[in-house]
Amino acid sequence: FVALSWLVLQVTGSGLALGTVLMAAAIPRGILMVFGGAIAAMSGALSGLAAGLGAIFPNFKEDNPSKSVSGFGGTFCLVLSFLYILASVVLLGLGAPWTQVKSAEAIIRSVLCLSAFGVLSFALGWVPLQIGLQRVKSFEV
Repeated sequence: FVALSWLVLQVTGSGLALGTVLMAAAIPRGILMVFGGAIAAMSGALSGLAAGLGAIFPNFKEDNPSKSVSGFGGTFCLVLSFLYILASVVLLGLGAPWTQVKSAEAIIRSVLCLSAFGVLSFALGWVPLQIGLQRVKSFEV
């Protein structure tokens, strides 16, 4: 542990990075794995959603790329992203196994909530991305 702290400080020269490593070392492994999995799933879902909706609803009328996100596709992506993040926080909060009394009902609720989060993340990332890929394949300039 001391070697890792020293290495982070030597490589980055940042007290902030050292503090992050020290705080992460204090988090139990199970909780760290749940958080890491949730972050990875949400990143994949939001990336798939944005790329898919960008291919489904392109805005070629704008010359300025920063204005193209204010069209229908960009606004739709913003709203769906917000709703997805809200639903994910609720599902992950209800399914957090360390906040509940260990009973059969609590375990079932955790499994159902975490499974629903996984299905929602997969569907919201995969479906728009696949539709967008099909749209790109059949797109004519």
